[in-house]
Amino acid sequence: PTPAININLTDTQINVSIKLPGIGESGNNSPGHLTRPVIIGVFDSENKKVVTGNGFLKYDGNNLFEGIIHLGQLANAIYTIKVQSTDTLTSLIFPQFQNLTSENTNVLPLALLTVGDFNNDNVIDIKDYNLALACFQNNACIGKTSVDINDDGKADVIDYNLFLSNFRQYQGD
Repeated sequence: PTPAININLTDTQINVSIKLPGIGESGNNSPGHLTRPVIIGVFDSENKKVVTGNGFLKYDGNNLFEGIIHLGQLANAIYTIKVQSTDTLTSLIFPQFQNLTSENTNVLPLALLTVGDFNNDNVIDIKDYNLALACFQNNACIGKTSVDINDDGKADVIDYNLFLSNFRQYQGD
């Protein structure tokens, strides 16, 4: 038997797709972690957070991490949406205004995430660089996986170059 799909009008669902540098077509096609946690922030027209959604996205085997996040009961309206994953900056989904409804799954545009926020303060700065440098130079870090940007199981020069390509005074949305 095939399960029936029931639309729950009190649950707003969004289909999220993210691209991480160094994974997929731009690097490692076989990442060690096939799922990624994400946090979704939904904001109203006055930029007040309405709801936070958490979930996991699955690697599509090619280039993106994708999945459906349940936001619970949310009024049908226009919102701005921000997405964040492990060691990434929070990124605003563009176009900035998204019309969310509970009548169907809302498909969001692709989000390109910036990796390198190793201390999780939503800024890539010298503090992140110092944390990463200890891992790259001496393998003296607690969670080497956090600096393994391309998720190939090792923190090496490829990851260092990916990090440096993002290293400016970045701040997330």
